[in-house]
Amino acid sequence: MSLGLYRPMTVGIATLDPMVIVPMDLGIAAVALSLSRLVNYLFEHYHSLAYYCVIGLMLASTVVIVPLHYDSSQQGIAAVLAAAAGAARMAGYVCAPSILQQVIERCAGVLPDIRPYEENRKLLYESLKGMGYDCIYPDGAFYLFVKAPGGDDEAFCEKALDLNILVVPGVGFGAPGYMRISYCVDNAMIRRALPGFEKLIKGYK
Repeated sequence: MSLGLYRPMTVGIATLDPMVIVPMDLGIAAVALSLSRLVNYLFEHYHSLAYYCVIGLMLASTVVIVPLHYDSSQQGIAAVLAAAAGAARMAGYVCAPSILQQVIERCAGVLPDIRPYEENRKLLYESLKGMGYDCIYPDGAFYLFVKAPGGDDEAFCEKALDLNILVVPGVGFGAPGYMRISYCVDNAMIRRALPGFEKLIKGYK
C-alpha cells in the first residue's frame, strides 16, 4: 500500500463511493475473520509482543494515510492530526464500538459485586495503619494512597520493589511524598505482601 491515501479514502467515504467503501469493508471483514483466532492466541500466550504489534500497526496506519503533499502548513498539520485521530479510533480508544454501547445500555441498571474490593480495602488499610503507615482512606476507586516513610516516595517504591512489592510513586498523580497501592487483586496477594510492608516500615523506625 503506498502513501498518500488519506484524501482519496476520505473523499470516497464522504461521497459513499462504492469503489472505495466496498473494498474497504471487504478487507476489514476478511482481516477480522482470518486473524481473529490468531490475535486471540497471541494475546493469551504472548501478550507483550501482541500489544507492541498493535501499537506498530497503529503507527503504520497513521503513516500510510498521511498525505504526501500539503497546500499549506496549517493543512498539513490538520492532516497529520486527523490521521493520528483516525488511527486512535481504529484501536477503539476514542469511542466504544456501537455493539458495546448497546450492551452497556442494557446493563446500566446492573450493579457489580463490590464486596471483594471492600474486603481488600479493609484488610490493606487496617493492616498498614496498624503497622504505623499514614494512609488516606479511599472512598472511590480501588487505590490506597499511603504516605511514604521518609518522605521520598520514589526511593520507598524502589525499596519495595526489592521485596517484590509493586507500588507506584504518588508524584505521578500530583501527590509527591505518597505512594499509590492498588487493591484490585486477589486477597491472598495482599496478605502475602503485608510482611514486606512491615519489614519496610521497620527500616525507618
